[in-house]
Amino acid sequence: MTVLAEYDEAWPGQFAEMARIELQESLLALLRRFPDLSLAKPAEDLEWRRVLVSGLAELPANLG
Repeated sequence: MTVLAEYDEAWPGQFAEMARIELQESLLALLRRFPDLSLAKPAEDLEWRRVLVSGLAELPANLG
């Protein structure tokens, strides 16, 4: 068992909150760096994966 697995067992759900905060901060930094960021294809054409964890298969973007 890894140290992270032991931590997650002791405080379940803490990693999910940390991941949400890191994603939010990363996206804000990306948008500040590339204010003209846009999708490279229509949103309705994006492919979603719904296996173990839902998410986009890819996210093609134009940096502006």
